[in-house]
Amino acid sequence: SQPSITCRPASRYGASGLGKSELLAHFTAELRRRAPEALVLIGRCFERETAPFKAFDAIVETLGASLARAPAEVARLAPADAAALVRLFPALQQVDPLGAAAARSVATDVPADGVGRVRHGAVAFRELLRRVAGWRPLVLLIDDLHWAGTDSVALLEEVLAPHVAPPVLLIATARAAMAFPAALGVALRRIALAPLPDADVASLAAALLPPEAAGRAAQVAAIVRASHGHPRFVHELARAGLAPGDAPIDLDAVIAARVARLSAAARGVLALLAIAGGPHPVALIGAAAGLAPEDHAQVVAQLRDEALVRTDGVGRGATMAPFHDRVTAAV
Repeated sequence: SQPSITCRPASRYGASGLGKSELLAHFTAELRRRAPEALVLIGRCFERETAPFKAFDAIVETLGASLARAPAEVARLAPADAAALVRLFPALQQVDPLGAAAARSVATDVPADGVGRVRHGAVAFRELLRRVAGWRPLVLLIDDLHWAGTDSVALLEEVLAPHVAPPVLLIATARAAMAFPAALGVALRRIALAPLPDADVASLAAALLPPEAAGRAAQVAAIVRASHGHPRFVHELARAGLAPGDAPIDLDAVIAARVARLSAAARGVLALLAIAGGPHPVALIGAAAGLAPEDHAQVVAQLRDEALVRTDGVGRGATMAPFHDRVTAAV
């Protein structure tokens, strides 16, 4: 029998740069190491992304890929109203035999209004998650929920409705406590991330700076003053290699200077990502930038090494996005 996971949403919130995404990434890696049987579905919201239900876009894509690899299971996992499900998430139409089940249930009454249709689909989505959770322990992770649209929040509330929520572990990060829906009817644990104490900032900065750096102690002290306890800022300032006398230290200027030092091709790719405003296929961005595949691969590697972009997945399914919103502002 599979171990059960109680539906207990947790939200981690705090200001930008406090390490919410990094904490979520470490949790995901540890979870996959300790519970490889769990199905971990990760979503992330971007400020400028306009896709419908964007908090669930990547989650549904990964879920569909997982189901496609287990067609024998899909027949029993498909919700009763599969047609309502694929109306909500058309990508699932391509998952056999889920698509076939949707075709057979197409005669189901469809609400006339848009809100009713979404609720109709949300019920089918909730049923799918419940059935999947009975197949494998299910974990949903949503990063940057504060950028989720009202449609995503409404869907989340429908999925976690009182007394009918599926047995999943849901973890979301947000910049403010109120970004996570309050009326869920299920247990909710909030974890607030505070700035690091000066002593911890100094230890982190000392670990990041080259051991042979001149004026190392003064650099550590400058980073402690300028970072305000934000781990991401500590990383950025240590990477910049500023002289101890540099003052004032402006984080946005540091990132902008790093972007300015990039090659024209790398700046072009970063600008496209900033305009796109969300994760997009690596190959698509390369094609839009007019780069040959081998040149684009080098550019992506450079941007990743500079902590300016994040990449996810491999091969044709690989996607890329700005590392954080300060990078977007610097382009």
